[in-house]
Parts: sequence; C-alpha cells; structure tokens
Amino acid sequence: MKAVWVVLLAAVSAIAAPAPAPEAAPEANPEPAPGGYGNYGNYGKYGSYGSYPPPKGGYKDYGHYKE
Repeated sequence: MKAVWVVLLAAVSAIAAPAPAPEAAPEANPEPAPGGYGNYGNYGKYGSYGSYPPPKGGYKDYGHYKE
C-alpha cells in the first residue's frame, strides 16, 4: 500500500510542477547583412542571390544536373 502512495505523490508533484518557459523563437526571416547574401527566400526585395535584383525575364532553368 505504501508503494501506491509513493506513485500517487510522484504523479501529483509532477503535475503540480510548473513547466519551463519556452525559449523565444528566432526571427523567421531576418534582413541580410549589408552587401551579404543573406535572405535567399526574399525574391521581391533582394533577388534570390543577395543584393542584386533578378535579371530581366527571370533566371534560366538549366534542368537537373546529373551526378
């Protein structure tokens, strides 16, 4: 019977303990450093390869490279 009380006490203390606070998530899409190649996903503002605008007509699709 003592083992039942030990198990119940452990369960209640585990439920009553406060959960640790979650860490702050990093910024989802930070701005690139000046002159850098930072933000690859932000096509509208910086193009896909850093600070240069995309070429007229977009990038050419060269197909898939074979290894």
